[in-house]
Amino acid sequence: MPEKVHVPKPGETFFCRACGHESLAKVKKVMDGWRCTGEVVLCAFCQAPVAPAKPPAASAASPDTGAADAAALRRLAALLDTEPAAAPRLADATRGHFCKDCRHFLRHPFYSRCLHHERNVEPMEDCADFDPRPEGTPPASAEPPTAATP
Repeated sequence: MPEKVHVPKPGETFFCRACGHESLAKVKKVMDGWRCTGEVVLCAFCQAPVAPAKPPAASAASPDTGAADAAALRRLAALLDTEPAAAPRLADATRGHFCKDCRHFLRHPFYSRCLHHERNVEPMEDCADFDPRPEGTPPASAEPPTAATP
């Protein structure tokens, strides 16, 4: 019968057979591209594997969780004899009521100003007096128009 080898836990001291020193165990993830395929216990000094690679623990966000959640939601809706509520949708997700998108916003290198309220503002502020800038029109700039030199 083969001898059972003690596999040290991460941070535990053990005698490394590869380098012959007392060392600490560390765990390194084995990656295949961006996917973790396993974990291996290594000697902290010589990086020799102490224990064979083991598959990673199943995470809560596995790829098939979404399908299982959808199926569970359908079963619950059938049990309650209702339809699942549709996800809320924003009226216009591309533009908010931010000062940077307002007709009265003045962009300047040193400050941003609201010409309607005549005060300095932050571009991402929200305003009750929002007036959308026409599509394709850049925000006003404080730079004077340059005249062509003859």
